[in-house]
Amino acid sequence: MAFTILDWQIIERIIDKEENFHIDSIDQDRILQLCFNIFPSVRTVAHYFVSDRVEISSLNMLMTTINKSKLRDKIQCTLPFLQDINGNTALDLALSDGGGDMNLANCLMLGIKDYPFMHSGLSLVSGILKAFHADIPCLGDFL
Repeated sequence: MAFTILDWQIIERIIDKEENFHIDSIDQDRILQLCFNIFPSVRTVAHYFVSDRVEISSLNMLMTTINKSKLRDKIQCTLPFLQDINGNTALDLALSDGGGDMNLANCLMLGIKDYPFMHSGLSLVSGILKAFHADIPCLGDFL
């Protein structure tokens, strides 16, 4: 899905940790749209949240909102885990050498643990391997 200028501005405000702007002030439909957008360099909202170290509470809010949502009251929504132009998913970025954040990785793994078996399966292979090596606490729940 193509992003709009409004989507880009919302992402920038979240990343810049603007004082008077909180993700919980965004309506659910807008959050859904943000989650399905593909930004430059084939990055998703999850890439931005992880690479810019957005607060865990904001990432939790994003994962909770998307996981509770249904399209047309029928189709369960899931946060897409796509590889960016460099072949990294948000989970890869959270577990990267020298710059990873285990808490963000744990939050991502908790958010996707109930997703269907093959959801983003091939994209997540390297991230799951990194999670094994990093001994992420919720990996057992994920598997």
